[in-house]
Amino acid sequence: MRGAMPLSSIRTTSIRGIALLFAVLLAFLAIRVWVSEESNNAAQWVTHTQEVEKTLRGLLSIIQDAETGQRGYLLTTDTAYLEPYYAARSDIFDEIKQLQTITKEKPLIQENIATLSALAAEKLDELGRTVELHRQGQKKQALAIVKSDKGKLLMDRIRVVIDSMEQREGTLLKERKLYLSQVTRVARIAEIIVFIIFSGVALTVLIQIGRALRSRQLAESKLIENEERTRLILDAAGQGICGIDPQGCIVFANRQACNLLGYTAEELLGTHMHSLLRHSRPDDSTYPKNESPILNAPEHNRTAEVSTEMLCRRDGTSFPVEYVSTSIRDNDKTIGAVVLFSDTTERKRLEEQLRRSQKLEAIGQLSGGIAHDFNNLLGVMMGNAEMLEIELKSGGDPLKFTDGIMKAIEKAASLTQRLLAFSRQQPLSPKPTDIADVIISMEDMLRRTLGATVDLRLDCTEAVHAMVDQGQLENAILNLALNARDAMPSGGVLTIQAHLKTLDEAHTKDHENTEPGEYVEIVVSDTGFGMAPDVVGNIFEPFYTTKKFGEGSGLGLSMVYGFVKQSGGHITVVSEPDIGTSVKVYLRRSLETAESSPKLETEKQLPRGTGRVLVVEDETALREISVETLVSAGYDVVEAEDGIAALRHLESGAGFDLLFTDLILPGAIMGHDIAKRAKEIQSDIKVLYTTGFAENTLTRAGTLQPSAAILHKPYRRKELLESVGVALSDDGYNRSTL
Repeated sequence: MRGAMPLSSIRTTSIRGIALLFAVLLAFLAIRVWVSEESNNAAQWVTHTQEVEKTLRGLLSIIQDAETGQRGYLLTTDTAYLEPYYAARSDIFDEIKQLQTITKEKPLIQENIATLSALAAEKLDELGRTVELHRQGQKKQALAIVKSDKGKLLMDRIRVVIDSMEQREGTLLKERKLYLSQVTRVARIAEIIVFIIFSGVALTVLIQIGRALRSRQLAESKLIENEERTRLILDAAGQGICGIDPQGCIVFANRQACNLLGYTAEELLGTHMHSLLRHSRPDDSTYPKNESPILNAPEHNRTAEVSTEMLCRRDGTSFPVEYVSTSIRDNDKTIGAVVLFSDTTERKRLEEQLRRSQKLEAIGQLSGGIAHDFNNLLGVMMGNAEMLEIELKSGGDPLKFTDGIMKAIEKAASLTQRLLAFSRQQPLSPKPTDIADVIISMEDMLRRTLGATVDLRLDCTEAVHAMVDQGQLENAILNLALNARDAMPSGGVLTIQAHLKTLDEAHTKDHENTEPGEYVEIVVSDTGFGMAPDVVGNIFEPFYTTKKFGEGSGLGLSMVYGFVKQSGGHITVVSEPDIGTSVKVYLRRSLETAESSPKLETEKQLPRGTGRVLVVEDETALREISVETLVSAGYDVVEAEDGIAALRHLESGAGFDLLFTDLILPGAIMGHDIAKRAKEIQSDIKVLYTTGFAENTLTRAGTLQPSAAILHKPYRRKELLESVGVALSDDGYNRSTL
């Protein structure tokens, strides 16, 4: 509470005030003890003085009684008068002894007592002689002693000593009474002062505590207002907000959280957050509490962000959420976490709608680009075909026109391969490949292609293996190199590197379908003019190009992207205008080493063979070319335009050595259906498929087994004859699977 005295300060103030009051009280008690002691001492001295005076008076009285008894006896000869005398003889010295005892700490009085004791003894002796003379009948001598001044002088001297002692004790008594009076007065003044101080301190402490309490009450009131304002703000938030303790139990839920989950705030309090999650892994397996990202935030003091989770409502339904769980710390101690979550149902619907819209836009762009490129190729083929017709009629040389047609066909085949690569459906033949060896083997070709203005630098010193299609990898590297060359029209440096790289979760979480582990990193860097961020974001889109019209199809980088993704890797691009571009391709490392490639044997003549072949192809022109090629190579060929015709030939009883069929046929009977029926009729028949579709598309659809033999369209005559020859040979493809 800002501006309010905290409880600790109030407690400190109270303790200090009480301590001060206690100190004042102790001072008061000390004064009281001192006054009491001094009063007691003074009272004791007063009593002592009074006792001394009393003893002195008693002593004088005893001497006087002894003298009176002596006089009475002498006058009357009555022995009864002698009783005081005899009593005085013993009592006088007892009194003197007592007086000595109670005044033993007073040397001057002790001297007076000694003098008094001597005078009393002398007086008793004088009285004793007169009594004894009178008993002996010597009354005249006894009366003579009495009439002398000696007895009177002794009594005068005794009175003087006793008066002196009484006077001294009287003076001491006055002084002690005065001191006692002063002590009492000081004590009263001190008590008044202490009372005033005590009252002042107590009042001050009470005022301070009262002010502190009023300040705290005001601050608590403001805190309640702030808490209410904060609650209103949190309730107004569009996101669900839950506070959880270190154990994962909900201690706070705002209104949106209650609305999304279908519970009241009271019902949510104490509910374990994990119980509200569907807590499923991507493979739908359930993960335990100790793997829950929400609970890991407070437990490990970190922030967890999840966008693929589901939360369960009270009615049993669930909805997709995106949540962030952030730990809450207080004095370096984790006390819980705050979870912010949003219902992403509508956003996902809009994203899916946007994806469909983008897909339609991409398909439109793709179809327009394909139409453009194929129209160009068809124009080339059509023009060369017309010129070929003219040359044949005129008896000229037709070869130059057939070469043009073949080149146009090869470009069309390359275009379809690029399209398949873009869609990640091109047929690949992945094998353990030494990436460094592939790059080094391409050095001469790259230098010739790039030209003298480009300084090619290779950094491939260690053998690094990946499971890839070597031919497609070479095409990808070539495409990246050509793009780098085009980015350096005035020349520059092109660096190609290949080395091992370990990718952690921090790297792979930003790349879809990429797992942490060891990868082969291929880096193609140039010092060209670079690209702006908006260009980098679009370079993998089909037919997207920054080159001038007619200089590029825009499929090169999309083909590279498709190949990399289909190979289980990922690709990143970093580019800075006027600095250059760096393209990084990551391919999963293979622990298998590359096999040595067998040397290809070139043959001048097309391969020939023997055997009976059933050709099934719905495209008439392609079927006729295939049949003519096989017949010219020595094969006995029977053709069929669809599945019904093929089954009719098979069921007629005519034996066949090979079934060469298109996989996709018109009607309900597909190529694999024909092959299955052919195996039932003739178990030893060999099967060779052909298709223009991607092989992995057919295997995913269950149409084709991965081990089946297939010849991809378009194919040359030599490729057809070689595939048929391999299919018919004993060491050809395994025909046990269709």
